[in-house]
Amino acid sequence: MEIQQVELNPLRKTEFTLSKKVKFLGREKFDKWLKSYITNYYSKIFFKLEEFLMTVGRRKFLLRIYTALLFNNAYKKFAKTVYKTARKNDHYVSTNSLDKLMD
Repeated sequence: MEIQQVELNPLRKTEFTLSKKVKFLGREKFDKWLKSYITNYYSKIFFKLEEFLMTVGRRKFLLRIYTALLFNNAYKKFAKTVYKTARKNDHYVSTNSLDKLMD
């Protein structure tokens, strides 16, 4: 598997925090931005991705992100490990959908 270095966002050069990205982009756009980093194998995102997954419990954000992680064999273990810990903070509707996805 070849990892591509892709410039997805010019804001990447500034101090990177997920909370700043969420405030700047809004939740919906942030979700799409984050998914694009995952699908383009931008591994530097993972140091903050766990923090985001631990604090956001809504299905509309989590389902797309976990699906992108599970689609890539290299990230399956990461996704399942984070979900085991984050599950207790997730909304009930989210856990129902994500439990099925994780099986």
